[in-house]
Amino acid sequence: MVFLFSLALAAYRERLRGVLPEAEWEAFVSASGRPLRRSARVTGRVPEAQISGERVPWDEKGYFAEIGGNDVAHLTGGVYIQEAAAMSAAAVLIEGGERLVVDACAAPGGKTVQLASTAECVVANDASSSRMASLAHNVQRCGASRRVVLCHGDARNVLASLEGSCCAVLVDAPCSGDTLSRRANTSLGAFLASSPAFREGALQRQLLSAAFLALRPGGKLVYSTCALDPAENEIVVRDFLDATPEAQLVGLDGPGADSALLPGTRRIWPHLEDTAGFFLAKIEKRGGEKPRPPEPKKKRCIFRDQLRAAWGIDEDLGSFVVRRKKVRNYELWIAPRDAPLDVLGVLVNRPGCKVLDALDHLDLETALKRDRVRWTHDFAVSCGWTVPLNHPRRVCLEDENHLVSYLRGHDLILQQQQRQPPLGCQVLVTRQDGLVLGLAKTRLPAGGAGLALKNQLPPAHRLRF
Repeated sequence: MVFLFSLALAAYRERLRGVLPEAEWEAFVSASGRPLRRSARVTGRVPEAQISGERVPWDEKGYFAEIGGNDVAHLTGGVYIQEAAAMSAAAVLIEGGERLVVDACAAPGGKTVQLASTAECVVANDASSSRMASLAHNVQRCGASRRVVLCHGDARNVLASLEGSCCAVLVDAPCSGDTLSRRANTSLGAFLASSPAFREGALQRQLLSAAFLALRPGGKLVYSTCALDPAENEIVVRDFLDATPEAQLVGLDGPGADSALLPGTRRIWPHLEDTAGFFLAKIEKRGGEKPRPPEPKKKRCIFRDQLRAAWGIDEDLGSFVVRRKKVRNYELWIAPRDAPLDVLGVLVNRPGCKVLDALDHLDLETALKRDRVRWTHDFAVSCGWTVPLNHPRRVCLEDENHLVSYLRGHDLILQQQQRQPPLGCQVLVTRQDGLVLGLAKTRLPAGGAGLALKNQLPPAHRLRF
């Protein structure tokens, strides 16, 4: 077994010749066998003051911090637990003001949430059915659904349907993952010896080409992998640049090492940054910036009026989309403004933020007029921040015990509220700092005094102890 480990290391060393100095080999192997430092990124749903730790050099919202999956900050979407090196891809891509961005290989969702913090519309795709669930969960948990269209299909088809229209594209390509020994908590030799042969080289090249075709003139893409083998990185990018005259490499600076094989691209090395390994290249489509289309005129909409009547929301949250499940089960969604839903067609899995379900097999307009609707957790965490602080359908949990009980999925009995909400309706449940936690349904307690809340927090978003 030791012989196999040594053989795998020797072959890998040969592949890295030219990008890793010989004098650094032992330090690299040693660092690749150490446990990975925990890191997380602030999403904007929770004040940064609540996250303590060393900042990640390439992302001002990233921290090296001991945050677990059952921490309140994580469950409420305030932070996203993400490997530090992986934060670099979206940080390098986004320059501000992008209208349409594609995350071509999006699951489990960390980069999508990162992109949605500034882009107007993010099309996030993943080809894996099993990974789509985690992608949808994480986007919803972090309150990003209103800006994200989820697609399920071959990324090459998604990108082809958006040809010439994207401001930016992120291709975090399928790769050998030869730097992931730190996540597996094993030695580099053992990890390499047990890894199957990588056979996706052709797919990497096809994804890069498809991503470039999806760009508008002046648009930019980032090609990244969590591998360090030049055959999956510099060679893929160099061959693409040689074959594509209108493509221009955008030089990257900042933390990370400039690649000796292809200057302007970046490598994050485990022994230099104490993270996993990562490769980044940024490419621009020549031709000058295509003028932005004019902003669409806002039209009066019955659904916008109903949101104002029910929750006091005056914000223009996006475009309303009606979907029908089965025969007469209607749903109302809010999609990102100018989302290319018609172009994407059947590739769309979730068009944005699901707002509500109509009850009693009613059409949406009738259900809203009769208040026979069920508002969703997705709506609460994605749009609840627009509900006025003094609205009677906001209930603040000032007691820490009540907060923990709610997050565990328990029903609550509160004292009389200063602004008593109507009985039998859904309300937003918030923390003292205004962070929306989810929904509950009001009712009269058995004793008749105070306010009872029927917990409507989905099981996947609850504390697990």
